[in-house]
Amino acid sequence: MYESILEEIEADKDWRNLEIKKIEIICQKLDTEDYRKLILKSTIPMIYAHWEGFVVSSLRKVNRYLNSLEYEYSDFHIHLLTNAYEENIKSLESSLGYEKRVKHLNIIFEKLTDDVKFSTKIDVKSNLKFQVLKDICIKFNLNIDNFESYKLDLEQLLRLRNAIAHGEDSYSFTRYEDIELYINLLSNLMDTLHTEIDDFFRNEKYKKDNS
Repeated sequence: MYESILEEIEADKDWRNLEIKKIEIICQKLDTEDYRKLILKSTIPMIYAHWEGFVVSSLRKVNRYLNSLEYEYSDFHIHLLTNAYEENIKSLESSLGYEKRVKHLNIIFEKLTDDVKFSTKIDVKSNLKFQVLKDICIKFNLNIDNFESYKLDLEQLLRLRNAIAHGEDSYSFTRYEDIELYINLLSNLMDTLHTEIDDFFRNEKYKKDNS
């Protein structure tokens, strides 16, 4: 039952929020500004890591459920079907010779005779910015519009994370409130994805006759 998947996603979200919440407690206990700045700066890459980790973990659970259905290809919505066979489609596209294209096309046809299998690999391009999120929503038939209000803050989080991860020293945070925007962003993004997956299951948006 998909309800158990939703419960797993809820539990995953809760422990991530709890771990981030500990940063506020640590900052309250630190009386040295240099240490507090270090903790706050390090939290930015941590927030992004939780965002990426939550998306990957959640969608892997979705794929696990889809695999358990053991549907044939004709049962799935075209977005989900394309998602399942994306690697095979890529190999067909990159085949330079005609004979290789025939070979790869035959592989796709053979796979279509079996139950559709969804991969445990979720490609987030190592930079889960808004455009990547949009692509993921299309693949899983989720509504990207519900994430639109977080676009600018997500792009800013990515810029900060990349700069800090690459050793730039131009960013400094002195108070917990300086990073609270991104902590709230993480919580809101996870809530929205959880809600979208709930809607995906309840309305069976993975089926062919659903848009």
